[in-house]
Amino acid sequence: MFWQGYVIKVDAGLEPLLILFNSIPGLATIASCVGDQENLGYVSFAGDSCRAVKAWVRRLKESGGAFLREADYRQDLGYGCIRFERAQLDTVCRLVSELTAGVE
Repeated sequence: MFWQGYVIKVDAGLEPLLILFNSIPGLATIASCVGDQENLGYVSFAGDSCRAVKAWVRRLKESGGAFLREADYRQDLGYGCIRFERAQLDTVCRLVSELTAGVE
């Protein structure tokens, strides 16, 4: 994977979500922010193929409920992105955890 072996600084509280995303075969996070009162948090991710990224965007969008503000595939840049309110970070972690259970 293209970011393997790099050490990066992440926002406090976001690490569990990034670990979950990076445990998905063929995906890797490329940018993230926990957000604050005025700004949504986000995780952007890329993968080995646009098909894999699109599939995860679709799964997240279908399962996200009202707490996931956005799940989108950026065709122009070739990556997926989810956006959420900071207060919903634990809920987003649970969602991704449920979706990744049993994925190999």
